[in-house]
Amino acid sequence: VMAPTRELAQQIEEETTKFAKFLEYRVCSVVGGQDIEQQGFKLRRGCEIVIGTPGRVIDVLERRYTVLQQCDYIVLDEADRMIDMGFEPQVNAVMDGMRAESMKPEEDAEAIDESAIEKGQVAPTYRMTYMFSATMPPSVERLARKYLRNPAVVNIGSAGKTSDLIKQIVKWTTKNEKPAALELALSQYPDTQAIVFVNTKRAVDAVVADFIAGATERLVLAAKGHDAVVVEGQGSLANPRYSGVTMGLLHGCLPQGLVMCYEAGRAEVVGLEPMPLPPLEEVIASYLSVANLQHPCRFIGVAINSRLLSGDEYRREKDLVQERLNLPAWDVVRESVDGLVDEALKLRRQLADKGSPC
Repeated sequence: VMAPTRELAQQIEEETTKFAKFLEYRVCSVVGGQDIEQQGFKLRRGCEIVIGTPGRVIDVLERRYTVLQQCDYIVLDEADRMIDMGFEPQVNAVMDGMRAESMKPEEDAEAIDESAIEKGQVAPTYRMTYMFSATMPPSVERLARKYLRNPAVVNIGSAGKTSDLIKQIVKWTTKNEKPAALELALSQYPDTQAIVFVNTKRAVDAVVADFIAGATERLVLAAKGHDAVVVEGQGSLANPRYSGVTMGLLHGCLPQGLVMCYEAGRAEVVGLEPMPLPPLEEVIASYLSVANLQHPCRFIGVAINSRLLSGDEYRREKDLVQERLNLPAWDVVRESVDGLVDEALKLRRQLADKGSPC
């Protein structure tokens, strides 16, 4: 499987692995920015599915880390983008590196396909090539004519047409001005939902990080008349995937008190196993270092998710946490939320006594 960018290749690898494990297929990705020797080691151990970017696939082929003589399926994802990015020579080199006899004879392709259908043949006698492309410029058509034999064409939507229900507006801007332009465009439709499409996962994180602080600030200011404002976020500074969102929440709401939430018995970052979770003391210190940049902030308690623990194990965990962190702790499901509410009200009274705004 070839994709134009490292991010897309890694995303394909992640999703493919979920299905491949049931068939005991081994999946290996070969992308730039990572140790090619380590990738070569995985290839030499053997794998059934290789996912990579054209340049790195060429690199591993030239170093003889793998060969394509037994390859029966090849997928070109976002073929038009690969061509636009200048990967046409590499794509051609990879395709030409496969066994010539694995391609259906062009003059007999239709008859071979009809015969396979009549016999109910599932396993391919010849190589199967799949090409996914949003557009079909001449360069992609040239690629298709060269490597596809009697292809079945699947079109989604009307080629070259847009829906009459969609109004398209094009705005020319610079890269630095994009966030402000996007915010202005979204602000014109305050009562609707929107989908923002970007080209990489990194860009998705950047857009979220750009807007989360401002959105949080607006919500907090809108609730100014209340005695207390509680901001609940599903992020974590300890998780590289969501730490940017957590930073935005902290900067947007500028909290005066924090509640530490954690799942007892879990030692690794979910989705990034085996990345270990740091000790609670280090996590708390990292939050305080960020939250105290603008004004004093402290932890008022710990909320324990003890679903993995028995009753006795939870009580021992609670005592240990309170001793280690010198903070009150509860599982609000097993016990009650009253303790945390009392601590929040206590903080509010302390701030009011000092004349600090709440």
